Amino acid sequence: MIALRFRTKLVSVGIVVLVASLQWSISSDRAALAKARPYWNEAFFDAYDAIETQQLSISSSSPNDIAESLNIDDAIGVASDVYAAPVVDGESDIEDADSDLDSYEISWGEGEYAEVFKATDLRNNQICVIKVLKPVSMRAVKREIKILQHLSGGPNIVQYVDAATDSTGNSTVIVTEHVNNTYYRTLYSAFNDTEVRFYTFQLLRAIEHAHSRNIMHRDIKPHNLLIEHENRKLRLIDWGLSDYYDEDYAYTTSVGSRFWRAPEILVDYEWYDLSSDMWSFGCMLAALVFASEPFFYGRYNDVNQLIKIAEVLGTRDLFDWLDEYEIILPDTFSNVTSWYERKSWPEFVNERNRQRVNDDVFDLLSKILIYDHKKRLSARDALSHPYFDPVREEALAHANSVTKWLV
Repeated sequence: MIALRFRTKLVSVGIVVLVASLQWSISSDRAALAKARPYWNEAFFDAYDAIETQQLSISSSSPNDIAESLNIDDAIGVASDVYAAPVVDGESDIEDADSDLDSYEISWGEGEYAEVFKATDLRNNQICVIKVLKPVSMRAVKREIKILQHLSGGPNIVQYVDAATDSTGNSTVIVTEHVNNTYYRTLYSAFNDTEVRFYTFQLLRAIEHAHSRNIMHRDIKPHNLLIEHENRKLRLIDWGLSDYYDEDYAYTTSVGSRFWRAPEILVDYEWYDLSSDMWSFGCMLAALVFASEPFFYGRYNDVNQLIKIAEVLGTRDLFDWLDEYEIILPDTFSNVTSWYERKSWPEFVNERNRQRVNDDVFDLLSKILIYDHKKRLSARDALSHPYFDPVREEALAHANSVTKWLV
């Protein structure tokens, strides 16, 4: 069990801290960056390749001196002289806090909803990721931790290591495995047909594992996939919006990112289910196969996003689905009146993607990217689809590569 203690006066212990320094002034551009990126990990990974790591010896420096030298207001720490204790099943036992951030050598930066650090555990020399959540609903924090624990060891799911909360309950730290990720825009464009099949199969394995435990991720998108290509390792990360599915429960539709949101979420249908993740998966598969990311590009809002979907899947099926489930479109969708015929998948083939497309992937997409959420292919059934036949044996044999944490 890792118990973390962290202080804004962390510098006084004389450790060396590596802090990510973006090539632009973070303090001056932070507001613009946060406004432009709705989720912290989007900003983080978009900036990943532009990070210039700066090593500082801070044994005699104050936090203010460091912040000033980096032009960062709050580069280090989230709480003042508070101690972190392990969180087990949502409970905190302060007496069990027997280690602290002195055990870590830290590098990397900050996001809108969390501060995220790459760290080395000096006790075992293993690299990990420390995610310091900014003050949010403690219920949501406990849920994320519980879900990570529940999924621990599952195929292609980021490995949970530990969590801690300070004595005030205002700040929580989640520790997970580290993946040597390649920025997705660089990686995806270089994929061949076999690699698209391999990695989408591995993503499906993660989704199926979660769904088998009645867990919805609710934010599947490229930013939440880490791929260590040299080891053919994929991890589905960021379970902060995930939840347990109960068919008798209505869920918030304030989840996910627009380009990957299922139609039922776009129209505020609160009785959605696990199949919303499969829509997001289908969007990723289409984006990879057709080399068009995002595939459904609603530039402005949810209304425009639904129109972009209708331009591909047609309007007739949209309104048939709305009628079937007695879904009344919100007033904001009043201008969704144009009539669109359904397009066939081969219409999206061009010279850029011709080597990635085939009849099997067209069939798979036609069974996932459909309005009626009850008729979408499940993750388990999708894993058996012929599209994955050429890579299934290799993908299933591929080691899960879960890091064993040695303290």
